[in-house]
Amino acid sequence: MKKSMFAVFVAMLFATTAFAQYTVKAGYTLSTQTAKLKEDNSTYKEDPFNMSGIYVGASYEFPLLSKPWGDVSVNPGLTYSFYGKTVADESETIAGVKTSARECIYEHYLDLPVHGKYTYDLIPGKLKLSGYAGPVLSFGLASTDVTRIKAGDNWAVERVNNYNGNSRSRSEYNGEKSSEKHKGIGSDYSMFDIRFTLGVSANLFDMADFCIGYDFGLLDRYTDPKGGSKTIFHTHILRIGLAYSF
Repeated sequence: MKKSMFAVFVAMLFATTAFAQYTVKAGYTLSTQTAKLKEDNSTYKEDPFNMSGIYVGASYEFPLLSKPWGDVSVNPGLTYSFYGKTVADESETIAGVKTSARECIYEHYLDLPVHGKYTYDLIPGKLKLSGYAGPVLSFGLASTDVTRIKAGDNWAVERVNNYNGNSRSRSEYNGEKSSEKHKGIGSDYSMFDIRFTLGVSANLFDMADFCIGYDFGLLDRYTDPKGGSKTIFHTHILRIGLAYSF
């Protein structure tokens, strides 16, 4: 009996694997960071902070159910995202010397989504519509604030790690170059996040999927709730792109 059950399990496993699909995807992504400050009995909302970027990823589709009313599957995957934004860019001429200052933020993330997916073959061979949802574990690989200042032939560049406060700087003044490193005192910006995805996709002629999805940030990424005030910080993600299965 045990051998028979084991044989059935192995057969089911190989059958599922035989129909599984690999999917690669890429596209545009928009990160929206929202913050609320709670102090005493008042709540203050800050303006959303948006950063544009790109993403690439891959997933593996495990079919669970196939019926006339549609197909159900589970899609674990891996996604890399890059975001960047110029938050300040100024230039002027002082005493005949052209000066400029620019501050940019760059972020890199590695996400582990596990999505449940429902697909309906609306026009066989031409159009399939899908909806997907599920959790995403997100890990911040790097978050860097880069400031560049230039005045004539003199310049300085500083890079600050937003996760731990460490900084590195390089500069040149009157032809003399120098570099410094400073250890930070920590940061209240969490590297880790959990989000929940809702999305839809359309498959045309069994070739490629056009996908649009939105991740709702579930965790408060502000990690230092000391003092009389409390900041609540969430990250939400919009993704628009193409996916190809093979």
